[in-house]
Amino acid sequence: MEDLEWLDADRVTSHRLNRVSGSIVLTAGHCDLFCALFDKTPEWLDSDSCQKCDQPFFWNFKQMWDSKKIGLRQHHCRKCGKAVCGKCSSKRSSIPLMGFEFEVRVCDSCHEAITDEE
Repeated sequence: MEDLEWLDADRVTSHRLNRVSGSIVLTAGHCDLFCALFDKTPEWLDSDSCQKCDQPFFWNFKQMWDSKKIGLRQHHCRKCGKAVCGKCSSKRSSIPLMGFEFEVRVCDSCHEAITDEE
């Protein structure tokens, strides 16, 4: 939390990061300040196929039959929330501003954006 050292201690008395969901719980009622500092975790999107390469997920029998391909397992990018396959989300990255201090699954395009920001 080095980024918050500049904050006035009187305005922010205590806070707690929830590492699983990335949400912030405030005890002093300073939500506006923290909402400006941290990104919210995205809603996970539903899809029957990968939102990057359009390969069907294993429950999408019609698309699997039509394309003559085996269905893939669905994952979600923790940065953008898109439903992606393992091939399109092969990278991991920490996203401290979203509350993910440890490396989590991100899609390849979000991984490129994160590494470009660093």
